[in-house]
Amino acid sequence: MKAGFGPFVDELVSQRERSFNNSERLRDCYWGAREDAFETLPKRSDAIADRVSESGQRVIFVLGQKGEQINSGSLETAGET
Repeated sequence: MKAGFGPFVDELVSQRERSFNNSERLRDCYWGAREDAFETLPKRSDAIADRVSESGQRVIFVLGQKGEQINSGSLETAGET
C-alpha cells in the first residue's frame, strides 16, 4: 500500500515547494514596488507642488493684467464725462 502513495506524496511535496517559491517571489516583488513608491513619491509630490505654484503665479499675473485693464478703462471713461 505504501508504494502506491509515493508518487502522490512526491507530487504534493513538489506543489508545496512551488507554492512556497512563488510566494517568496511575490513577496519580493511587493516589497520592491513598495520601496520604489516610497522613494519616488516625494520627488513626484515636489514636482506637482512646483507645477501648482507656477500655475498660481500665472493666474496672479493674468488677474493683475486684467485688473490694470479694468482700472485704466474706468479712468478713461471717468475722464470722458
